[in-house]
Amino acid sequence: MEVIGRGSITIVDGAAAETDAWDVRGHKPLMISGVVLHALPAGYRFDLRRRHRVSAPSLKALPGGGEAAASS
Repeated sequence: MEVIGRGSITIVDGAAAETDAWDVRGHKPLMISGVVLHALPAGYRFDLRRRHRVSAPSLKALPGGGEAAASS
């Protein structure tokens, strides 16, 4: 899919997540771990079957393996 328009989208991939949601009752705290979050502004593309970003405007690597948009 491609993000179009002026806004952005947030994808929350819980395929590998762990949670105790099935055991929590009432207003007790919920545990969830292992969720992958993607926040993508307009112009970015995402492969829903493979669950990863497939293209983006010019990116540069950050120390530690992250990514950041190139400055203009």
